[in-house]
Amino acid sequence: MAAGAGERLGCADKAFAEVRGRPLLAWSLLAFQRCADVGTIVVVARHGRLDAARALAGAASVTKLHRVVEGGATRQT
Repeated sequence: MAAGAGERLGCADKAFAEVRGRPLLAWSLLAFQRCADVGTIVVVARHGRLDAARALAGAASVTKLHRVVEGGATRQT
């Protein structure tokens, strides 16, 4: 899930907020990439950030990425 607004974190887009020089989403993708129990990765991203999520996964050489889909208005939709 990378579609959060980041309100509690105090940023505009928490998935792309940098932590130790790398976007938070990249850290998560790389962890799933290294995990032998994960076969495919689906990223749920905010409207307007789907291409950015795909580009980030490509730049990080995440080969397990299957799809990037748009999130809903809330976590439940």
